[in-house]
Amino acid sequence: MIRSKALEVNIADHHVEVEIDRRFAILQDVMAPYFGLQEGLTTFLKELSHPYKNWHFIVKEARVYSLDYFHLLKAHDNGPDAAWLFVDIYLRAIESTTSDEVRADAADNLLLFLIKILKDAGDRMERFVPPLDRAFQSLGRYDRRIFSLFLKSYYQLNRLGEGVRALADGYAERFAHLNLLLIRFYRSTYDYWLSEEDPQQWFEKEAGDFRPEAPLESLFEAISHRTLKGHAHRLDEIMQCENLRAPDVLEALLELPGFNQIVNCHREIPGQLLAIGPAGGRGNLYRLLFLFYQMNLSGLSIIHEEALRDINRTLTWIIENEKPWNIRKLIDKTFSILKARASVFPATALNCVLNMGKGVYHTQDIDFINFFIDRVIELGFQAPNIGGGRQRLADQGQQCPSAEHPHLDGTDRTQPQAFDASDVVSDHPHIRVWRVYQGYGSLPARHHQLFEQWCGARLQYRQTAGSALSGLLQRHRSRRPPAGYLHPAR
Repeated sequence: MIRSKALEVNIADHHVEVEIDRRFAILQDVMAPYFGLQEGLTTFLKELSHPYKNWHFIVKEARVYSLDYFHLLKAHDNGPDAAWLFVDIYLRAIESTTSDEVRADAADNLLLFLIKILKDAGDRMERFVPPLDRAFQSLGRYDRRIFSLFLKSYYQLNRLGEGVRALADGYAERFAHLNLLLIRFYRSTYDYWLSEEDPQQWFEKEAGDFRPEAPLESLFEAISHRTLKGHAHRLDEIMQCENLRAPDVLEALLELPGFNQIVNCHREIPGQLLAIGPAGGRGNLYRLLFLFYQMNLSGLSIIHEEALRDINRTLTWIIENEKPWNIRKLIDKTFSILKARASVFPATALNCVLNMGKGVYHTQDIDFINFFIDRVIELGFQAPNIGGGRQRLADQGQQCPSAEHPHLDGTDRTQPQAFDASDVVSDHPHIRVWRVYQGYGSLPARHHQLFEQWCGARLQYRQTAGSALSGLLQRHRSRRPPAGYLHPAR
């Protein structure tokens, strides 16, 4: 195995002896009865006390200890303090990490933890009121960027209100900040959906002369701007109450639809549009148009992968049953969506391209096939997601020092540059991969191995996808470079 001198220097320069922060002693005390937890808990707390924190690991471990061992917090005298420590850990992760995925996981885990406290605290609920209300206050103070994580979370904020409502009488008024948090939640929900184009108006404009004859008002009613404005007006009325902590205010707020309830209404509409379509498959066109609308809304990100699969199935049917000149615009729109979302849902996006290619080839229309190949070329090429030790610092917005070590000059050589698919088509794929590979001589041996594995996987996929287009790229696949191209001498 080849040893990397740069890696050894990097590790030596950033090695830190870590002592567990004293404020985490409460967690050690609460978990003390379980001897089997001590080793893992110590690792978790040392990572929390480390100057270069791995927030992905911290969030994952915090979920385990806060949810699976809440019964220990419930029974311990310092349980409420330990509960607030877990809340604070999640909040620090949200504020500190630069990873959107870790930030979203921390928001989800925090809301789930708060819901679990409300559900499982039972006769010890009185002791957990202060940390819960403190958490509600903290969530309500975030700016729009961070608050949107809680707004769009799978575990909705209105479930906190439902949990408080399920408690014994008198608890609702004990939470000074809950109703204020819910008011912001509903206000942000309606402001977001009203900032987007009205879905019925958008659909009618896009459908044009092909719009269905059936009335659409009832189908779009739940998500129409008119209905959302009614909810916003009702929220304004609720806010006129003199005592916003009152249980009646909480009851009135929980009657309003939350963010994910509107998302669920969106989820049902493509199927309803398919049902109202006349004979001959026009319903598939209606369905596909509205799926395009949904893919352009960031608020529907939770159902984007599901929508992309529906686009795949629907467009495949349309290609097989409609004339090619009628669907080029639809394919253009599909590729514009894939270009934006391929990095988020790579497997689904590639499967969509493959299925489209099979349908296009079976038309045996050479102009249509060439049109499709051009769209594939414009889609570009997704670079492999190769990362190294530098990512741990990058997760906190920091860089390795470069003054003493010129080889650590801040250039991230672990991230290869993307290149266009046009290069793959104009050159043989093996040759193109070799040209990219030449730029990675400074990577450690393990990265060479990972990159070679990735190259092999990409070539295997191209061969599979190419079979759907029969012999169109046979000329390129038949030419083989020397065997050493993928294994240069080191």
